Amino acid sequence: MTSEQPNNNNIELDRIHIEILGLAQPTVLAIPENKPNANYPVHLSVRLTNNSLTNYNFNFYGIWFPEIIAPDGEVLQPHLIFDDRAAIEKPSVTVWRAKLFQFISNLFRQPYHLARFISSMIRNDSRPPLQLETWSHFYLVKPEASTGASLRSQLFWCDNLLRIQLPIIDFYWNIDRPNLYWSFTLKGGGVYQLRYIYLNNDRTVLGSDIESIESQLIQESRLSQLVSPFTNFHLVEPIKPECTAVEIDGVQFETIVPDPVFIIPAESPQKIFKFLDRTFCYAETYVKIGIKITNNTEKPLHFSFYATCIPELISADGQMQEMGGGSDRYVFPSVSDFELVMPGKCLIFFPEARILCFRGNLLTLVFKSGSGSYLSFNNLTYGIYHLRFRYQNFPQSLSLDDTGDLSLKQILARTAWSGRVDTPFRELNFLFDSS
Repeated sequence: MTSEQPNNNNIELDRIHIEILGLAQPTVLAIPENKPNANYPVHLSVRLTNNSLTNYNFNFYGIWFPEIIAPDGEVLQPHLIFDDRAAIEKPSVTVWRAKLFQFISNLFRQPYHLARFISSMIRNDSRPPLQLETWSHFYLVKPEASTGASLRSQLFWCDNLLRIQLPIIDFYWNIDRPNLYWSFTLKGGGVYQLRYIYLNNDRTVLGSDIESIESQLIQESRLSQLVSPFTNFHLVEPIKPECTAVEIDGVQFETIVPDPVFIIPAESPQKIFKFLDRTFCYAETYVKIGIKITNNTEKPLHFSFYATCIPELISADGQMQEMGGGSDRYVFPSVSDFELVMPGKCLIFFPEARILCFRGNLLTLVFKSGSGSYLSFNNLTYGIYHLRFRYQNFPQSLSLDDTGDLSLKQILARTAWSGRVDTPFRELNFLFDSS
């Protein structure tokens, strides 16, 4: 395989399907406070599926062009900008790790998760960078197969204007590319529509000035046949005066932190675990961070806590913290994962959460997800952070076991709440107890 752009002319482009993932209906995004460093991450991903009879060459460096329609029907004007703010800086991943991932993916064609796992296992390797610049940045998508991109975006205020920024490419594996984003000025709360147009080349961004790039990409987007359907998202003002909850269709969601000050003991029982040839010692402190759901509708609703509460953490300066995780087993969903909330009632769910303190006073915040896996934020330090839960439940996508649990199927079909809600952030304070 060469580094030249492969030929996709033999592909029936109307059989290449693009869709936006993660924006279940309804999707609610809390509007951030109008203050410095109040940057709210917006997790978006897209999937490209090859429904044709021949292979499709997907370009890792291909351009994702968003179109947004405001609540009043106006098509918002995008502006291409260079942004090097710490709040949306690229992940701290080495270039060679990204290129290694691409090489492994091309080599094995399809095992995305295996490639990602191998590259993550060696992310802390201190050996010199590998010379992989000659490997192709195209990924072969076979018939009936899929691939995709993670387009981590940002919602924030600037000059008293509410804005959203969306990356032109998936920066996670393209960290040697410039920080180019599409910027839109939003019109406050309401229901917006979003779709993506995919441009399977990167030649436009290799030269010209930013104004020329913007003009060329807009022209190319009007000709591209690779377009996703529109999907909706709701921008919602937090409920005043506390501004800690949002409501959609009579259901309120709020991240709960009973005591935002977490005191990490200087002396506590040490635990040890071994990974490969390394030994780690740490102390752990259990903390209470949860989500409150209030049912203000007129009918009973079931809410799932099976891998539905995704924590998001940002530092005091607005920088999003990378989330890791893992699993040693898989647990199928069951009826006990769904809590019934009657009209006018609420529930508070606290997932198991711990702070691990390692040598050197580095902290890790760990949550159990409910599916046999865990989510973690590593290399934290003492000080102020802000956390929220992204509650997302997609009943139609759950994988059930072979028991054919009729009760669970009835819940999923009749009373399970479905959608996604990004709640407002709550402050946390990690303090070191030196007494």
